[in-house]
Amino acid sequence: MEEREESISFVDQRFLGSKPLDDTNVLEYFSGSPFYDKSCNNEILKMQTQFRGLDQKSKLFSMVGIFYEVESSNHEKTLFVIRKAYNHGDTAETLGMYYIIHGHVYAAPTNYSIYRCRMGDSMWQLNSFIDRMMEKRRFNPFSPPKGRRLAKSLEDSKDLDFMMEIFNDFKKEQAES
Repeated sequence: MEEREESISFVDQRFLGSKPLDDTNVLEYFSGSPFYDKSCNNEILKMQTQFRGLDQKSKLFSMVGIFYEVESSNHEKTLFVIRKAYNHGDTAETLGMYYIIHGHVYAAPTNYSIYRCRMGDSMWQLNSFIDRMMEKRRFNPFSPPKGRRLAKSLEDSKDLDFMMEIFNDFKKEQAES
């Protein structure tokens, strides 16, 4: 079973013990993580320019393919944001974001995983409300008592007041927790 990137973290104590992270070596540090694609343009340029001392950054943006760049960092050099992108030539498409906090590398969550989590929470809340409502219900609008019409039973203010009372109790409990 393949492990999702959001559940992985990486730290290289040997690297961190030899030198502190800064803007010049953070990509080198990141290249040792399981998030790094060894076939990216950064690796190709590293091999081509390692003995020449040429500037990789200017050539990196002209090459088509996957590349990594330091998106931002804080003044204390404890937080770095790394962007994984695919250069199509004229545009670059972001494929992923990673962050390094005090030497620990993490994958940033995707929009899909955030939405999935939020929807799961919403569904749980809704299910809890329905369970609570079903415990306290006094009437069933789908089987009205004999002699009453369905529309009238739904309009009955006593029944609606009861439903609103349950809903408000549920909202109050959720706000307290």
